[in-house]
Amino acid sequence: MSKVQEAVLHALFSPSASPRWIPCPGSMTFPENQGGGSSSTYADAGTARHTLSAHCLRGKANAAAYEGRSQGVLNGVDYIVDEEFANDAQYYIDDVRNRAVGGHLLVEQRVDLQEWLGPGQFGTSDAVIAQPIDYTVTIEDAKFGRGEKVYAWAPATEASRFTVTVQLDTGETQDVEPNFQLMLYGLGSLPLVDLLMDEIRKVVLVICQPPLDHIHELVVSMDDMRRFGEFVKGAVADCRQAMILTPNSPDHMFYLNPGEKQCRWCNAKAKCDKLTAHVKNETRMDFEDVAGDGLPQRPAVPQDHARLAHAYAALPLISMWGSAVAAEIHRLVGDGEQVIGPDKKPMKFVEGKAGNRAWTNEKDAEAALCGVLPEDKVYAPKKIITPSVADKALNKKATKETWKDVFEPLIRRPPGKPQLVLGSDPRPVYQKKADAEEFEEVTDSEE
Repeated sequence: MSKVQEAVLHALFSPSASPRWIPCPGSMTFPENQGGGSSSTYADAGTARHTLSAHCLRGKANAAAYEGRSQGVLNGVDYIVDEEFANDAQYYIDDVRNRAVGGHLLVEQRVDLQEWLGPGQFGTSDAVIAQPIDYTVTIEDAKFGRGEKVYAWAPATEASRFTVTVQLDTGETQDVEPNFQLMLYGLGSLPLVDLLMDEIRKVVLVICQPPLDHIHELVVSMDDMRRFGEFVKGAVADCRQAMILTPNSPDHMFYLNPGEKQCRWCNAKAKCDKLTAHVKNETRMDFEDVAGDGLPQRPAVPQDHARLAHAYAALPLISMWGSAVAAEIHRLVGDGEQVIGPDKKPMKFVEGKAGNRAWTNEKDAEAALCGVLPEDKVYAPKKIITPSVADKALNKKATKETWKDVFEPLIRRPPGKPQLVLGSDPRPVYQKKADAEEFEEVTDSEE
């Protein structure tokens, strides 16, 4: 098999894309989901941090030793290690090293997944740790994104296709859906680790997300690992069956399974008939019926509690679908394709609202204003920088103690606003009173 063929096969069932293709086999029918995926500045920055972390883990150096040095040019951007870069990498490096004491550490380890995913399939695990002393394999994955927390498991829902049971700190048990990417790395690592230790009794899946000071893990039994292996074989078989079909085939709808997680990473959600049907059902709207003003009919808000809760849970997916539709139609019209609107005419771009006014030359404007207005009317009041900006400027080696002793006591951070979530969410109930306007949508983004 050539390297090109191997790369194409790997892209088909990539572990990192498993949150999409496992729950929605039909997504593999679309050519957009059969490639290697697109890059971004965020992904490239993460790749650079992975590169530095792996280099340090293979040796004995710490990330700070590489400050000021390049970690490579990705898509035209040269990623130079600064203090924040080094701190993120070191957070992950320290956690891996602590877990690997007395064991065997494999860094950026390629794992063979052909037994479960088919010929040519593999993945690359950030860190695999074999601990003979307690018969444990640890799979640790570094995530360097700052927008949303990534978890080793999530509470199971009715839509979960594979679950394991965990014991919570309270002593109670709960069914959860494991992180599929880590589960696949775990499967592929078992034959390798089997050569390093006599027996494997459990696998620990770890997400390490340094920018959010977040580590999350799940302990999985070998019985559950074997069960997952059989499950994922079936998921791949469904994907291959779906790939025989065309996206507009009636049978294709059987393999499509819209959901917030899988649709988020799907490159074809704007053209997915099953997702469109799902949105129409949730909003009780028929997009063929358009009011005289060219706008869709107003959706009805459910009145009974059960239906209202169901509709609320569907909001993230509906919003995602709307964004995907807008992006796709902008792309088509921008490329010169003719898209006929509800008014039976080709859609077009027009000039929108003009932007905010700005001085063409601030120095000339300043001189002119000072000639006709008093000084206190010419200049806006000075505004102190935010704690976040100050943190980046001062929370460094040379001024870290000053930041901690002088500035941290001057900072207050209001408690989080109440968020409406499902009852299975592990966070405790919000105890304070709140007005309706104080509530915010569920998000894991942070400042």
